[in-house]
Amino acid sequence: MTPFPSLTTYLSTLRTPHLILSPTHEILYANQALKSLGTFQDSFFDGFVDREGVREWFWSGMGRRGLWVWGVGEVVFEGVDVEGVVVVRGWVKDENKICDERKGRDGQDVMGVVDNIEAMRLEEQVDNQESNLPLRNHQQEPIVETSPHRIQSTVTQTHHPTSPPPTPEAHKSQPIFPTLRLLNPSQSKTSHLLYTKDWSKTPLGPMSSWPNSFLTVLSVVLSSSFPMSIWWGKEMTLIYNDGYVPITGNKHPHGFGISGREFWAELWDDIVQPIVGKVWNGETHFVTEQRLFVERFGFKEEGYFTWSFIPIRQENGSIGGWLNPAFETTDRCLASRRLRTLRELSTHLASTRTTTTVYETAATIISSNPYDLPFALFYQSSNNGFELASTAGIPLPHIAAPKIIQPGIDCPWPFEEALQKSEMMVIEIGEIRETLPRRGWGDIPKTAVVAPVWSGGRCEGVVVLGVSARSRFCGEYRTFVELLVRHLGASLTSARSHEEQVTRAKKLAELDHAKTTFFQSISHELRTPLTLILGTSAQALSNPLPDPLKSHLVAITKNGTRLLKMVNSLLDVSKVEAGGMQGVFRETDLGCLTRDLASVFRAAVEKAGLEFCVECDEVGGVWVDAELWEKIVFNLVSNAYKYTLQGKIHITLTRTDTQIYFSVTDTGLGIPADHLPKLFDRFHTIQNHKGRGGEGTGIGLALANELVKLHGGSIRVSSVLGEGSTFQVVIPVGREHLPSQIESEKRQDGPSSFARTFVQDLETWNDEESSPPSLPDNTTTTTTNRPRILLVDDNADIRSYITSLLIHQNWRVTHAKDGTQALQLALSDPPDLVLSDVMMPGLDGFELIKALKSRNETRCLPVILVSARAGAEALYEGLNAGADDYLVKPFSAKELVARITTHLELGHLRKSLQNRIDIQTKSLAESQARYKTLANLAPVGIFRTTVDGTVTYTNDKWWEITGHDKTLDPDCRHHLMSIHPDDKDQVIASWNKSLAKGTPFKMEFRWAKNYPDGTERWCLAQWTIEKNGTDVLGAVGSITDLSITKKLEREKYQVMQLVERQLRKRAEDAEHVKKQQERFIDMACHEWRNPLNGIYNSADLIQASLERIRERLEEDSSRHSHHDTDENENDEKDTWLKTELANNLEATKTITLCARHQKKIADDVLNVSKLGFDLLVLTNTRFDPHMELVNEMKTKNIQWEIHIKNTLENVTGDPMRISQVLMNLISNALVSLETAHTKHITVTIDTSNLDNTLYLIYKLVETTPTRNHLTLPTTHKTYTDYNSPNLSLFVSKRIVELMGGTMTVLSNPSNTEWTFTVLVRQCTPSTTTTTTKPPRLDTSKNVYKILIVEDNLVNQKVLKRHLDRQGHTSHIANNGQEALDMLRQTTYDIILMDLEMPILDGLGAAERIRAWEKEGVLVGRVPIVAVTGNARGAYLERAMQVGMDEWVVKPYDKEELFEKIQVLCAGKT
Repeated sequence: MTPFPSLTTYLSTLRTPHLILSPTHEILYANQALKSLGTFQDSFFDGFVDREGVREWFWSGMGRRGLWVWGVGEVVFEGVDVEGVVVVRGWVKDENKICDERKGRDGQDVMGVVDNIEAMRLEEQVDNQESNLPLRNHQQEPIVETSPHRIQSTVTQTHHPTSPPPTPEAHKSQPIFPTLRLLNPSQSKTSHLLYTKDWSKTPLGPMSSWPNSFLTVLSVVLSSSFPMSIWWGKEMTLIYNDGYVPITGNKHPHGFGISGREFWAELWDDIVQPIVGKVWNGETHFVTEQRLFVERFGFKEEGYFTWSFIPIRQENGSIGGWLNPAFETTDRCLASRRLRTLRELSTHLASTRTTTTVYETAATIISSNPYDLPFALFYQSSNNGFELASTAGIPLPHIAAPKIIQPGIDCPWPFEEALQKSEMMVIEIGEIRETLPRRGWGDIPKTAVVAPVWSGGRCEGVVVLGVSARSRFCGEYRTFVELLVRHLGASLTSARSHEEQVTRAKKLAELDHAKTTFFQSISHELRTPLTLILGTSAQALSNPLPDPLKSHLVAITKNGTRLLKMVNSLLDVSKVEAGGMQGVFRETDLGCLTRDLASVFRAAVEKAGLEFCVECDEVGGVWVDAELWEKIVFNLVSNAYKYTLQGKIHITLTRTDTQIYFSVTDTGLGIPADHLPKLFDRFHTIQNHKGRGGEGTGIGLALANELVKLHGGSIRVSSVLGEGSTFQVVIPVGREHLPSQIESEKRQDGPSSFARTFVQDLETWNDEESSPPSLPDNTTTTTTNRPRILLVDDNADIRSYITSLLIHQNWRVTHAKDGTQALQLALSDPPDLVLSDVMMPGLDGFELIKALKSRNETRCLPVILVSARAGAEALYEGLNAGADDYLVKPFSAKELVARITTHLELGHLRKSLQNRIDIQTKSLAESQARYKTLANLAPVGIFRTTVDGTVTYTNDKWWEITGHDKTLDPDCRHHLMSIHPDDKDQVIASWNKSLAKGTPFKMEFRWAKNYPDGTERWCLAQWTIEKNGTDVLGAVGSITDLSITKKLEREKYQVMQLVERQLRKRAEDAEHVKKQQERFIDMACHEWRNPLNGIYNSADLIQASLERIRERLEEDSSRHSHHDTDENENDEKDTWLKTELANNLEATKTITLCARHQKKIADDVLNVSKLGFDLLVLTNTRFDPHMELVNEMKTKNIQWEIHIKNTLENVTGDPMRISQVLMNLISNALVSLETAHTKHITVTIDTSNLDNTLYLIYKLVETTPTRNHLTLPTTHKTYTDYNSPNLSLFVSKRIVELMGGTMTVLSNPSNTEWTFTVLVRQCTPSTTTTTTKPPRLDTSKNVYKILIVEDNLVNQKVLKRHLDRQGHTSHIANNGQEALDMLRQTTYDIILMDLEMPILDGLGAAERIRAWEKEGVLVGRVPIVAVTGNARGAYLERAMQVGMDEWVVKPYDKEELFEKIQVLCAGKT
């Protein structure tokens, strides 16, 4: 007995591999699906587990059950702890994906569910009822959290001994029975219902009381994606999973947890109840594709299901309920039935040939499937609307199936709406529903489909189909009906096409029969008068007669014989077509017969100059009808003779064992290839195929073909156009193939009447061939004024007859036997009138008229057509072709003469009139030619138009200027289309305005087509209006070509634009270069000032330190002087130290001076850049020249004197720049005075008013002797010919010039005198006076907490040391970002910030600080001093704009910096 009977019973029903493992990995059970794989034997699986182990073990939170997954090879396994053991489920991998049954209906993977459950905390305690469940004496294993990503990664790793699979001890902590938490409630909809339903109110009771066997199967069912349900307990409570929900339809979710008997009440009595007892007794019930009528959507629905009832045993072995796996196969079963109907419909409709049988067949097939189509009505389109063609499932007569339906008129079905929508409509059946029969499942259909049937774009009819009351009309059902209607439409198209073909064939047969009957009748009727005509003429010719009368009788006999031949041929053809031609076959010496028949043609053939060769073998006796064979031979030979104008005719007769071959070969005209297939059709002729005797009737070859067929043979033809043709008759030997009467009588000798007729006809061909065209019969001077008539006809007898009539009227006659010959004669010597037949070989009558009318010399010739074609249509065709008159054969001689006489007179008048017209036309043409010559010589285009804009004249220049296509529009009807689209509307509006007012106008516009070189066509158009009184007739105007002018203007404009762009580009380039140089100078000055700042301030620190050391030594020396010991030794040391200190101090001062000098050079470089780029800005402020000079000189430790002359106290100018010039000169003087014995500087200020312009004059005299004469520098280059800073002098000179002044220098051996003047303006005294600069504050008064922001390490240390000596507390930040970070942590009294730093510069940091202060991030406002090496004014202004309070330029004066710190911090407090 296998352990866990309820679990193993369930696993045995599954089609996927499952097994049960013990905690020690022993296989306790394997279902048949796993065993069928073959490779997974117990030993193999044990080895696999031992080798690979369990890849991952974790607690999922699902009722404290362990879930583990591993994979190897082509199989993936999943294990779940159930009842203390492990249930393993396997999936075989697909080529592209793993067929993972773990995925639920909502698409959520089991591992994804586990990942969600990992976040859930386990309940701290279990329900009281759960705690009473028996447990093993083990401790609960802790939870190990593992994500799906870890699982995936660990699966690919190799198992090591250090991480063995779970041991039996690991399982001891698990409870024997599952807890209430089977699944995550959020995993599926049914799981949620399971945990939210109050089970205590159901027969099952609370979940805590459910038996373990029930919970085990329930957990598996809810985890599966297959549709399953459980019927549990005596009440058979129904619980199902998500896969089962679609089967329930609208019964979900209220049916979850109710009695199965109530849930499937419609199935209980007939389906479920009979097998319930068997299932309770432990029997399994299984059914495949059973039809069940379920009520899940409000009606009884036809459904098909494969399902089973599997008993579930409880722990005590009794049946607690049963498992109900169910698979719905409704779609497949219904689709199979419907597909069978479509297949039968397609098969049977393929053989239908009429629309009636199509409808009847469709009704028969549909009647065999009443389950899907309870009834069908087929209506066919007709003139009266729609007629009922067939029905299925509805007996006739019936109210629902009227015989005729007119849309919109008392119609039970909505035909009109369906036709308007052109689509299938689903309708509810109205009152007539109760009258419909019950078919199929015994229900009356509630809905129907009304579908128009379309075929080739036309509505063939309308189909009404009933819809099954036990199926929903959607999806596959709707597709089935659509395909059925399409099949019907396609079959109707095919049937309609076949019916039309049959109808056409019947009409052709009827027409052919009518023609045959007519020919039979007319032939018989013609024979009687022909007999009289020929008999009478023959009797008359047997007596002696005068020549004129005899010739007339001969003509009558000849043409009567020809007519008789045609009648006989028609009669024979009609007999053959009517089946009345019966051959009388006798055994005949065919060789002898054929030679005799061929000899009849020899005289005519040789007379025509042709070679005639007959080769007939002795073929013996052959069964033929001699008369029919005679007609075959005569028709073929006469056809060869007719179309062979030179060469030879070769006749052969040969025999084989089974067949006779008769061939006629000629070297004639040949047959076009496209006519060969139709050559033996009745009445088929080749137009314009020139031969003897005119065109044929198309009867001879058709008759020969039919006669050959009566002999059981066939006739073939091969031909090459221009080389000749071969006709070959093949008949079989013997008589078995002959269908007609066979006689043994011999044929009578001698030629038949048919032969004589043929010979006589051939003789007429020879006569026509030998008769040459006649010339005028009288060419004497006395008869040259007689009218001459050109007679054109291919029949010699007609020509002879008409000629005799015309000669009696004293007219001259010229003959031509076809249109080509007539055209040559008419062109060489034009006649007075042309009398022509219509049907002729070569050039027919219509083509002759066309050729004559197309030539000037013959276009006025009167032409009379003579034809056998009668009727109004023939008359219209002749006159429309250009004929002056049309005469129908046979005609009266008097009528012919009268018409010729009339047209000769009209022709004479027409000719005289034409001569006058020609003279006037010539004169007009000459005048017009002179006008055109003058117009064409004009340099402008000339045109003339009517009032509606139609152009009546243009000269050549007009076409040249406009570019209008003369070949496509020679009449200039569409000249407006050649105007440029942008100008077209304006031109038309101006034209209409000018015509309306009747005033001249002119304008410029463009034509659409450019010249070949791409130049636009511009023109100046001007016109005047032509009037007849007040009526406007049109306009005459001219157009002048402005293309070259416009092109030059455009090129000039383009050149100006190019120059402007180049100038703009140069300016932009210059600006760019200027900015680049500016940046370079700024960078150079900044990089220069930074080390200078370090040098300068470091030297200052060293000097201060040395001063303090010296003071300390002085104090020590004074103390040591009071002691006697080692006095001399100490004095020496003091003296040495003092000397060294003095030297160091001197060196430090030198470094300071050098640094100051370098700073000045940097300032000069900056000024030079400003001067070079016109960036130096002069101010215009009020100042006192004397006080400005005194204040500036107080700052310099030199001997100086100031002399004031005629100065003013209040002027406007730029005192800063004046001071800059003075300081440059004084600095220059200090350098010069370094080696002078007498160091003295004198400064003099004076004023000058020249031309009402006020100047300040500054003179600076230094006591510096000079050997060489000094001059002011003109460039900023550094020269070495004199000892002075040339750069500063250059800057000073340019500043003075900018201020409207001049600068001079005068040098002599005793001194050097510098003089400069500046332009100022006098102003009124100011009410507030500032005489001196405010005194500096005591920089050691207060101490503050200062943040130094500097990226240069040297400058950091120097500045911090200065501040520390002042007693301040300072901190250092290497860039703006560090400064912001420090400000977030502590507050400072002031910030000294460099402007150019990495990461975040000073400007950005200052802007951020001010923003933080506004936002409240920083409390109060901290002063910021810019400490920078970039002294450019714009840069410093930018620093002030972002929120800085002051600035100092490196190398800075420490005292100045200390003073600004005190001022700013004092103002803050």
